[in-house]
Order: sequence, then structure tokens, then C-alpha cells
Amino acid sequence: MGRRGPAPEPRELREAKGNPGRRPLPAPVLVGERVAPAAAPPEPPDGLDEYARPVWVELARLATEGQLLTLSDLAVLEGLAVQVGRARQAREQLAGQPLAVEGAQSQWIVNPLVRVERDAWTLALKIAKEFGMTPSARASLGLTLNLGRSVALDVDARINRRIADVPKTLTVSEAAAPKPAGRRRKTAAASGSAA
Repeated sequence: MGRRGPAPEPRELREAKGNPGRRPLPAPVLVGERVAPAAAPPEPPDGLDEYARPVWVELARLATEGQLLTLSDLAVLEGLAVQVGRARQAREQLAGQPLAVEGAQSQWIVNPLVRVERDAWTLALKIAKEFGMTPSARASLGLTLNLGRSVALDVDARINRRIADVPKTLTVSEAAAPKPAGRRRKTAAASGSAA
């Protein structure tokens, strides 16, 4: 059985939002060394075909610039490049063929290349979400663009404004001072009336 509830948010996202739940932030965990944005993106691994290699180059550049890539993510990025390349290859081969073909028992079936393309895109989108490379994943990570700046920066600015608007916090002596007595509500037992 899988984990229940919403997927956990990354620490960076919770910090960008100002930790709205006020729960303690987990200690940062970095598996592998993060690829520096100034560094050149990693070279494509051996064995990538002509469809996957250009995808790798572009995705590695984007993930490196966005500081989304660690060295331990390279195999996952390879899987993403392979799936996008496979989908593009299937689409290219499907270009001159019908979408429905005659099956082994003379019935019409969906062209197998349609399934290959669909399955490759499905897997590619699942992997891309892990890197924040889809619109919905960027929105959930606070990385969508809002008039030329990221939502994370916008949230940070809003939080700073709210912090400035918060009144001064109480000191220990003010918090320990007795509170003025208010009117007490009469209850049936206190008023002496019996039911």
C-alpha cells in the first residue's frame, strides 16, 4: 500500500512559501553532489540513440541551469531522454501510416506505434514531474512565472510584507501579567436554580 495523503513538499519549496504550516523543517538531504549552474551540463551517456541524445543535451542544460540536477539524478534523466526520444521516433514512423491497422484475425486494431508513442509519453511525463518540468509540477513547486518573476519570489515578498505588518510580540513580563477579569457567565448550578 502506498503512502497516504498528499505528496511531501521539498524543503526548498516550504522555505520559499515561508513554512505556512509552521512545522519543523526536515534536515536538508542531498544525495550526490549538485551540478553547479556555472558548470557545463553533463555529457550524454553512451548508448543514447539519435532521438534521445538531443533530448538529453537540452534537458541536462535546463536542469543544470535550474539547479534541479544532482549527480545521482543522471540515470533518471537518461530514462526521461530515452522515453521522449522513443515517443518522437514512434511519431516519426507513424507519420505515413494509418492509425488503425488490420489485426491477425482480420479485425481493426490500433496501430502498435500509437501505443508505443502513448506509453513513452506517459512515462516521460511521470519522470518529468519529478524534475518539476511540467506546468503542473512547476505550479506545485512555486516555479511558474508570474509577470516575469517566479511565484517563489512573489511569495517571499508577500511574507516579508506580512512580517513587517505584524505588531510587536509580547515580552515575557507582558505575557505573565494578569489578565483583566471579564464578566462570568451564569450557569444553572451557579445561580442555584434546580432543573
